[in-house]
Amino acid sequence: MPEQHRLVVAALAAGVPIEAIQSHSHTISMPADLLGSGEHYALEVRGDSMIDAGIHDGDLLVVDRSVEATDGKVVIVSVNGELTVKRLRRSKGKSWLLPENPDYPPIALHEEDETHLWGVVTNVIHPL
Repeated sequence: MPEQHRLVVAALAAGVPIEAIQSHSHTISMPADLLGSGEHYALEVRGDSMIDAGIHDGDLLVVDRSVEATDGKVVIVSVNGELTVKRLRRSKGKSWLLPENPDYPPIALHEEDETHLWGVVTNVIHPL
């Protein structure tokens, strides 16, 4: 039997940012060769702001805290105490968190904002 990793699953808004990750509801096991090395956890998506990136309400996101958040990556970020999943865009010294649904506005990041990167989304798991 392949080595398994247990990931804690918590809920995350993909829409209007939420104040914090809701307490974990359960854990899942995943084969280690699907994750690779790194610091992983899982989040269950609530909302549709990332639907055009293939991230749907109810999907599980596998997040790696050790991956560098570079331009174009889908990231989990806390902005002024509110947590969200969006695509990171950096250009000309400025940064934005971009939704992948035209119904939601981009979030411009400013120097005075309190931001914390929770990790980079590396896998999306959803039912067919």
